[in-house]
Amino acid sequence: GSVQEEVGLRGATLNLDIIKPDLAIVLDCSSASLDDTGFGILGNGVLIRYFDRGMVAFKELLDLQIKSLENSQSAYQYFTTLGGTNAGAIHKYGNGILTLTHCVCGKNIHTNKTEFDSNDYQNAKKSLIELLSNLDNKVMKELKEYRKWN
Repeated sequence: GSVQEEVGLRGATLNLDIIKPDLAIVLDCSSASLDDTGFGILGNGVLIRYFDRGMVAFKELLDLQIKSLENSQSAYQYFTTLGGTNAGAIHKYGNGILTLTHCVCGKNIHTNKTEFDSNDYQNAKKSLIELLSNLDNKVMKELKEYRKWN
């Protein structure tokens, strides 16, 4: 866990020097569409965040995420935003860290009355467990090898 994402990704940056991860999965809550017509609709599932102001997602990680969502029968939706997450700092650390966001959307984020859909949360939890249970050394080796050449 980290703090101070909103003021320069400070917590994530400091944690990287301590942890030096091979893979990072960022858990966060992103802004929901205010009128339920844009990206991030409450109740439509986990966010497949393929692009934001700080990171373009690694396709093979998105494929693993979608596979875990489908295997766990969890709803998902595609998402892009001009905002960002700790992934913006993490993926650039060292020689580059394989980084994925696994987020749900919420209304009124950054306030004391954030609202999110409990089914979205349960789907995020269930699919994250599925993803982690299938993330073995073979998969990590394939991801790292692919990243070298693309």
